[in-house]
Amino acid sequence: MRRNLILFLILTGLLALTACYYTTDQSEEKPIIRPVLTLEVRPEIMRSTTFAGTIDARYKSVRAFQLLGRITQFNVTIGDIVTIGEMLAQLDPTTFDLAIRSSEAELDKAQSALRNAQNSEARTQGLVSKGVSSQAVLDSAIVERKVAQAAVDQAKARLASAHEDRSYANLVSDINGVVTKKTAELGQTVNAGETVIEIAQTDPLEAIIDVPEETARALKPGMPFTVTLDADNTVSAQAHTREIAPEADAKTRTRRVRMTLNDANYAFRIGATIFATPHTEVKDGALRIPATAILRRGEKTFVWIVNETTQTVTSMIVSLAPSNDPDSVVVTAGLSIGDRVVIAGVHSLSENQTIRLEESVE
Repeated sequence: MRRNLILFLILTGLLALTACYYTTDQSEEKPIIRPVLTLEVRPEIMRSTTFAGTIDARYKSVRAFQLLGRITQFNVTIGDIVTIGEMLAQLDPTTFDLAIRSSEAELDKAQSALRNAQNSEARTQGLVSKGVSSQAVLDSAIVERKVAQAAVDQAKARLASAHEDRSYANLVSDINGVVTKKTAELGQTVNAGETVIEIAQTDPLEAIIDVPEETARALKPGMPFTVTLDADNTVSAQAHTREIAPEADAKTRTRRVRMTLNDANYAFRIGATIFATPHTEVKDGALRIPATAILRRGEKTFVWIVNETTQTVTSMIVSLAPSNDPDSVVVTAGLSIGDRVVIAGVHSLSENQTIRLEESVE
């Protein structure tokens, strides 16, 4: 009886150990499901919307008098069309005319002194040839004649300068365009270089918009836009990006974009409100994704592609382009629009691992 009890206890212990073994083995074979954060790959430019802006001239001319004076004549006002060489305004010419007459008198005086010096030199030359006068007297006469000649040259230069100053009293247009700003009034005394009138060329015209930082990063010089007039949405023109501000505005955190209108008609005028829409083209298949999605193995770079049907991930080799943004990378090959990639937890995944989509970033 005692022997049977011992055998029973041994068999019970073996059965318990076997059950623990199978339980442990089955738990080890159960696959690990990891939660991940994913992102659907889209071209960044497609997130752009229509942006409001204004029409402005690409080339402007700021006109100012080169001398101090009082404005006595204004020939134009804001909105007037002007041509090259047209007089815009004039300073009081009295001072300049008096300076010219003074310079002319100084020139007449110098020329009279020169003629006297030349005659004196000629008489002295004759006396020296006859032995009546010495060579020293002749040398002195020659010096006086040269001094008189220099005085004449100086007087001529002063007269030319006076005439030039007189020409500066007339403010003329140096371009064909429209007057957009007038910062002085009739009778006002202005300093040299002080802005008086601003003229804008009517061709070519530009559209100016402010865009968010992420949109500006996707834009490149030459990228096409469609510009529509706010007053009449049936009037539109094509434009191409000319300039993208390198820095964002400190207050709005937007960057200014300037676009040259290719075929603007008369309806697009300086100051008009417009709406600009970027073309949703993706050149060379370049896509931008967060830098956290990149997994590096040696010299190669990978991303984890999510199979939404099987809830698993597979690695994909990608090619990257240089990027100035430390938080994102530009993928030039290996990804397609619509692919879903893992952007958080990439180092804890393995090939064909089962995952759980905790959240998706749009």
